[in-house]
Amino acid sequence: MKWEEIKGAFSHPEDGVIIWCYALEDYQDDIPEFWGLLTEKECERAHQFIFPLDQNKYILTRAFLRLLIADILKMDPHSVPLRQNDFGKPILPSNELFFNLSHVGTTIYIATTQLCDIGIDVEKIPQNSENQELLQQLYPTFARNTINPNEDFARLWTQTEAYLKALGIGFHGDNIPTHILDPHAPLNTWQKSLYSFQPEPHIIGSLALVDQLDPNVSFYSYRPQLTTSA
Repeated sequence: MKWEEIKGAFSHPEDGVIIWCYALEDYQDDIPEFWGLLTEKECERAHQFIFPLDQNKYILTRAFLRLLIADILKMDPHSVPLRQNDFGKPILPSNELFFNLSHVGTTIYIATTQLCDIGIDVEKIPQNSENQELLQQLYPTFARNTINPNEDFARLWTQTEAYLKALGIGFHGDNIPTHILDPHAPLNTWQKSLYSFQPEPHIIGSLALVDQLDPNVSFYSYRPQLTTSA
């Protein structure tokens, strides 16, 4: 998969989705500057992390979200009004831009769109003998025809997670709504709003959009200009 690099000013496509990718290690030297983009409450949250890696990942993600949203909406990053819904999903109250994020190790993936609510989930493809059993248990319709149970399980699981994140909710107890992927379900438009991609041979990800079919997806990497002066 090729990630196109953006340099300088750009315009977000009104009818598409962009998946952004960046690695924590590429920004280690910028962590002190990223602190300046966090709110007082976010700084308090960052200080609660025990391990430096987890703290840096939190700082980087919150700051990068502000910088990315500010570049897309042409505003000061300090003025980006990040909020959280009742389930902890970051949102913009104005609905000018919809976004969601996921991470694998130290790599962060952010999906942005102006179309509708969106969810993204990215996972390592598990390599174990239990995946055939999990496929049969959670996705029996697909398990009968699987060739690669490890990859198929990862794809179906990330689609399920992305679906829930698009709705702004999460898993509750043992209630996993795998029925959304049932190909025999009537009027199952959710399958048409799901998009899977494979950024690395051992990693798979999925997007889900609410009320938007067959999304036009682009993949970009870009290094924001740090502007931490208030």
